[in-house]
This record gives sequence, C-alpha cells and structure tokens, in this order.
Amino acid sequence: MSNRKSLTMIVAGLSTALALTACSKTVDAATFPTASISNVAYSEQEAKQLPSDGTITEAGVYKVSGNVTTPITVNAPKDASVVLRLDGATINSTVSIKQAGDVVLYVAGDSSISSTDGHGVDSKSNLTIDGPGKLTVTSKDKDAIHSDENLTVTGGTLEISAGDDGLKAVKNLTIDGGT
Repeated sequence: MSNRKSLTMIVAGLSTALALTACSKTVDAATFPTASISNVAYSEQEAKQLPSDGTITEAGVYKVSGNVTTPITVNAPKDASVVLRLDGATINSTVSIKQAGDVVLYVAGDSSISSTDGHGVDSKSNLTIDGPGKLTVTSKDKDAIHSDENLTVTGGTLEISAGDDGLKAVKNLTIDGGT
C-alpha cells in the first residue's frame, strides 16, 4: 500500500474518531441549568394530586398513579418547574408539555404511557427523566419521547416501543444514567 493511501486512511480514521467524540456530551451548564428539580425536598402530603381535567398550570410536584385516561397537559409559566411523580401510573394518552421552565418525569414505581395517535411524551420544554422505577412508553406512529428542547435521562429503566424514534431531542439528548 502506498504512503498516500496509508495517510488518507489515518486521516479518515482520526476524523471519524473526532466527530464521534464531539457527540459524547452536548449539554452546557450555561444553557441548561443542572440544578436537579427531581431532588426537590417534599413530603407526600405536600405533593399535589393531578387535577381531574389533567391540566397542570403552575409549578409543583404532582402525583400521578392508577389508571389515567384523561390527557395530561402541562401549560405552566415559562419559569415554572414541574415534577410529574409517576408511581404505578398507567397513562393511556399523550403526556403533552406545552410550556414550563423545566419538567421532570420522576419514575418512582413501574408506570406506563401509551399513545395511539401521537408521541408518548411530547415536550416543548426541557425534559428530564429520573428515578428508580421502570417507565414503559409506547407510541404507535410517532416518537416514544420527543422534546423540542433538551432531553436528559439521569435515572430509571426505560422500555420503549415507537413507530418512529424512541428518544428524540431537537436540541440536545443527554444520557447520564438509567437503563
């Protein structure tokens, strides 16, 4: 093999390695606050029940459990931090996050989200998935979990079935934990 071919192969290999290395960590602390709102100190008595119409309009920690057939919609102020504490929840519609500052899906126990006509989770805000539990997300035709902003996975066990992408973030996708 000629020296020119060897040099070309080495340069191509190094270029590929550099491109892959650049993708390993994409979230900059200056653009995505790293203060974990999933670790907000609260007692079970302080956590709010999910409103009967499924619409969340203010900051806080919301308990979601049991069989939920009403669509869950987060439409809170742009600076609001919202935690959806999923514990044994079976959600049979899209979880739609229209507006909020940061949203955390805290998976405390085995839970599931299933959508036949949209993304399983559709977020227009920064979204973090955390917790020790298992979350099964099914979307027949679209992404299982979709964020127009940053999507960060820091904990939990995710089991995903999707017609399109499993996890999709328009800005940055970061996986720092979970399985």
